[in-house]
Parts: sequence; structure tokens; C-alpha cells
Amino acid sequence: MLKKYILNTLFYLTSLSLSSFAVAAAATDTNASSTTNTTSSSTSATSTDDQSRGKDEWLSKMREVVPGIICKNFTQNDELNKRLKAENIDYDKCVSLIPASFDKCKSKYYSDLPATMDKDSASKWGKTMGECIGTDFALTNFGGESNTNNKDSSSASSSAQEMTKDEWLSKLKAVVPDLICKGFMQDETLNKRLTEVNINYDKCVSLIPESVDKCQKELYSQIPATINQQNAGKWGHSIGECIGKDFALKHLFNKKP
Repeated sequence: MLKKYILNTLFYLTSLSLSSFAVAAAATDTNASSTTNTTSSSTSATSTDDQSRGKDEWLSKMREVVPGIICKNFTQNDELNKRLKAENIDYDKCVSLIPASFDKCKSKYYSDLPATMDKDSASKWGKTMGECIGTDFALTNFGGESNTNNKDSSSASSSAQEMTKDEWLSKLKAVVPDLICKGFMQDETLNKRLTEVNINYDKCVSLIPESVDKCQKELYSQIPATINQQNAGKWGHSIGECIGKDFALKHLFNKKP
């Protein structure tokens, strides 16, 4: 049971990281959609090409390419692909599910989006939309335990189904750097950006703990003393969002290649 809570939390962490960075890249990089089976016209449309475009046009083009980009990221990551398979979600099904999350996030942020999207605003809002889409997809499709164990497992004592927040944070810190950085390296676009700023796997793994520590300090007093199936997803989302933002601001989006 404890392993399930940790794996569920890791899914939130990694899906947030992969989706937010991938969508931000798609929003600003002319070559971002080359990692998907989209047309060349979609490729050019996702890029601002240093020109502005209306938010409706930007959202329309993003909706076309985002499902393929996010689902390719998910299926190329070993741990996430394993989790998708446990829920009988293959690439095609993933692509069919993402638009519902995209539409929810579009409705949530539409009034906040600037009327005109330039390269900077596309990067900012692409990341925000990516985080929202990843969160909604995970909560909608991975909110509960997979039924891989028999029904007798539900009768386990509550003590076997819980862990202290210190234990939870310790386990996360031990595995999150490897999991997130492997996800980054397996994605063509993200790996390209990391290469541009001279961050390889080893350096990535060495940098993530700093963001984990910062986010742990910021959120520690808010995290409940006991982590269980009901709250692991929520706090996995919160700490994953924090880690992703901190890492991106420090090492990716504020640096020129």
C-alpha cells in the first residue's frame, strides 16, 4: 500500500513536469512539434516566430498539438508508461483523453490570458496550461488505486495504509531526481533545451534536490502529519508544481542558449 501512494505521487510529479515543460516548449519553439506526428503547418502555428497572435488562434493551435506532445512524453517514460498500461491507457486513448483536460484548463484561464500572445507570454501561459492539463489528467484518470491487488487488500489496517509526512518526503527526495531527469532525457524537446544550457543527466540529478528542499520548506507546515491515499495526490501535485516551477525558473527559462 505504501508503495502505491509513493508511485501515485510520483505520477503527479512527473506528469506535471513533463506536461508543463513540453507545452511551454510547444508554445514557443518552432521545432517542438517535430516530436509528434503533427503536420508542418501545425508546427509553424505553435511557434510565435517572434510575432504576436490572438489568444484564440494560439489556443486553437495548441489544442491540435498538445495531446500528441504530452502523450508521447508519457509513453516514452518507463514509469509513466507502466502506470498508463495498468489503467489500460495506450497512446491513442491518452490522445483522446487529453482534450477534455485541455478544455477545462482553457475555461479556467481564458479570462486571464492576454488578448495577444507573444513569445514570452506563450512560454509563461504554455507552462501554466501544461501544469493544469497534467494535474487534471492525473486526477481524472489516476485518482484512485489500480485494482491490481485482490479485494482482501482493502481490509489492511490503517497503519499499513499511511506514512508520516517526514517518511513520505524522505522517500520522494530519494527517487524524484532520477525519475524526473530520466523523463526529461527521454523527451526530445526537453533534452534539447537541457543540452542548450549544458545540463546532462548527472547535473540534472544534482540540481533537483535543491528545488525539492526549497519546496519542502515552503510547504512543510501545510502538509498533514499523515500521508494516505486520499491526500497523497493533492500534496504530490503541490510539491511537484513547486519543484517544476523552481527548476524551470532557475535553470531553463531564464537562460539563453
